[in-house]
Amino acid sequence: MSLMECRLEHELRPSEQEGEMTATARARELYQLSFSGQLGHYLHGHDNEAKISSGLKLAASRGRFDSVEIGNTSVSPFEYLGFLEKVVFPNTVNTFSNKFLGHMTAPLPAFITEVAGAISQMNQNQVKVETSNILTLIERQVLGAIHHKIFAYPEAFYDNYMQCPESSLGVVTGGGTLANITSLSYALNCAFRADGDFAGLTKEGLVAALRHYGYEDVVIIGSKRMHYSVDKAAKLLGLGEKNVIRLDTDSNGRVDLAEMQMYLQECQQNNIHVLAVIGIAGATETGSVDPLEDIGRLAKAFGVHYHVDAAWGGAYAFSSQHRDLIQGIELADTVTICAHKQLYIPMGTSLCIFRSPDFASHSENNTAYQCKKGSYDLGRYTIEGSRPASVLMLHALLNIWGDEGIGHIFETTLSTTRLFTEKIRQSESFFLVQEPALNIVVYRYMPVSLRHRVEAGDALSSDELDFVNAINRQIQSQQFMNGNTFASSTTLVDDDEETVVFRSVFCNPLAREKDIEQLLADQEEIAKALAISELLAMS
Repeated sequence: MSLMECRLEHELRPSEQEGEMTATARARELYQLSFSGQLGHYLHGHDNEAKISSGLKLAASRGRFDSVEIGNTSVSPFEYLGFLEKVVFPNTVNTFSNKFLGHMTAPLPAFITEVAGAISQMNQNQVKVETSNILTLIERQVLGAIHHKIFAYPEAFYDNYMQCPESSLGVVTGGGTLANITSLSYALNCAFRADGDFAGLTKEGLVAALRHYGYEDVVIIGSKRMHYSVDKAAKLLGLGEKNVIRLDTDSNGRVDLAEMQMYLQECQQNNIHVLAVIGIAGATETGSVDPLEDIGRLAKAFGVHYHVDAAWGGAYAFSSQHRDLIQGIELADTVTICAHKQLYIPMGTSLCIFRSPDFASHSENNTAYQCKKGSYDLGRYTIEGSRPASVLMLHALLNIWGDEGIGHIFETTLSTTRLFTEKIRQSESFFLVQEPALNIVVYRYMPVSLRHRVEAGDALSSDELDFVNAINRQIQSQQFMNGNTFASSTTLVDDDEETVVFRSVFCNPLAREKDIEQLLADQEEIAKALAISELLAMS
């Protein structure tokens, strides 16, 4: 046993004098227990070159975690470190790998993990000034800075509203889903605000609000590529999933504007309130970008709230040379951006930005012990109550990288995207499903015999489509089990036809050409093995 191991074991070993210790003394001792810096040492095993996964079969591993008897007997930090080293770390997904190219997760900048550690140690709570102090001002400043990136209002606007307790330029949330829900919930409260004898939806409820304002129903309109959190919002708001109208898209995944206008007209004629039209700046599945300017003009013409779900693509607003990729986002009333995606913050930090400083005023919450009327407490304007000070990481990144640095990152990831797309075009084994708008590429394996027919515009039979879908599913599953490279998969539905595709996501600026070549080589090798197995089974 090493000196470090002896020290760690001694630190937790119940003292022979434990019977003589008071509960207070023991509590103080427990607070001093530490891994003595060894935890980070083991985490370093998950680096850029290590395997992505061990291919763990969850069902087979359940037995280890079926017992509820955690904590009946305490262990030393060293013993628990052994558990992490042998059981946990080898079976987590190595999102740091340059060959992990299938999800919206990337290695974190070194300084971000250091700031994250400081945030944990400070353990601030952003719900009120008494538990966050200066971090409340920092959060407001970050929201103001992002508001300015999107809407570019003059400096006087931010002088008036950024640090004004009676206004909010946005909120920080625990994820993109909650940011979308915040936008739609607050838009509903704003639309059915207090009016004359009607005290407002937040006091009287949806049924009374519809009756007062003379509407028959409430719907949300967007493309079929909308994130599923929109359905969550509809359920939570009592609207129901059936009132989420999902429109067709073109071959590049962009919403059908003519169909959107038709539905807006129908709703207007039938006294149906359109809670929001939603434009997508980087669809989660395909990375597609809707015609944001055109949707903005439609929303304005019909007097409808316009929400842009820019969870993936909103970060491009920080780069002057790439902002045109999401042109039209400035017409939105609310915008969702996930900092834990292309702003390289740890999971669980997103933002909902409000064009109007008083947008959240119809959704304000107050109590006697926090979030008091007139206070700086940010909990007045958030759905969540207690929240960590994760905004400090975003503040650090914006200051340390700056617009120029963020631009370099995007240029790198977009360059890799272009390179990968060209390799797909040149391949005899893969078929590009749609042109990438940002840095997500959707493609599929296509047997050579069928590829030439597809390229010629011939329709495949249902049996052939089922075969291609099945082999793509098997390739993706086997690739994850092998753990050397990774692309995710999804199923796109167009005209009731299901298409299983690979989804490669290029948000890791450290990924190189050899990494993407290996990813495709692995997929092709698995496909060939599957084809041989199929032939053997038939013979």
